[in-house]
Amino acid sequence: MQVKIKESIFTILYCTFITISSIAQSNQSVNISFSGINNNTKNYQVILDRNSFFSNKNYSSDNNTNSVTINNLEIGKHTIKIYKLKNNNPKYNNASKKIFVYTKTFDLREGYNMDIEINANGRVQFSETSTTGFEQIPDKTIMADAKFNSLLQSVRNKWSQALKGETESDAFNNTNNYFSTNQIRQLLALITSENDRLDLAKLSFRSVLDSSNFSQLVDLFKTQVSRNDFNDFLRSKGWNIINDQIGVKTQISDTKFNQLLQGVRSKWSQALKGETESEAFNNPNNYFSTSQLR
Repeated sequence: MQVKIKESIFTILYCTFITISSIAQSNQSVNISFSGINNNTKNYQVILDRNSFFSNKNYSSDNNTNSVTINNLEIGKHTIKIYKLKNNNPKYNNASKKIFVYTKTFDLREGYNMDIEINANGRVQFSETSTTGFEQIPDKTIMADAKFNSLLQSVRNKWSQALKGETESDAFNNTNNYFSTNQIRQLLALITSENDRLDLAKLSFRSVLDSSNFSQLVDLFKTQVSRNDFNDFLRSKGWNIINDQIGVKTQISDTKFNQLLQGVRSKWSQALKGETESEAFNNPNNYFSTSQLR
């Protein structure tokens, strides 16, 4: 009788151990996609945890985006390294001379798969996808001034445009970050390449809270091609754009204007009154009538 009891206890403990182990070793996936990379562009080698993947191999049938999914990865930290190949022929992938362009260690979280996109210019973008189909909705608050100014200074301090773009890309991809259109404008203004600025503008759309003002960013793009691309992106998000005229300018409401006017009057010094008005005029979301300005 005692033997049977011991065997039963052992069985229960063993099953419990297996169950706990399977939960602890919950596995996720990483999806690597090569966007816009073809025979006319440079090709890339991606090394994820010592496993190599090449942009000039056909992992999928999509002509615009070639992607490969790596399943059953453990929760925790993983390292990705990216090299630009000097030979575009897949036959010479392993023997081709290559240039190191990027590395990052990222966290693979339980309940989320990681999507990694590599563009033809070598830019890398990370985003998470819920495996449960239920996204945890965080409290959406525009990034505080102190934190934003720290981010802005961090971007300014980067010595190359590539590093500036990478820093902004990480900030926009961070699902804990939310920005105002004005904050996004300040970040995009630090990027000199119009193509890179356009890519980052699209990437930032997820994180903007005053999305009704997002169309005002169109003036950041000097070429008609970029403006058209930006307009097409907004159309894909449900914007109604007629003859490429986006973002109707509406005079500040009487209620909001009276609050501003009272705010200026309540300031005890001319310097503070002037500072308050300066901030109102510098706000790209504000538009005034001549009478209000008077």
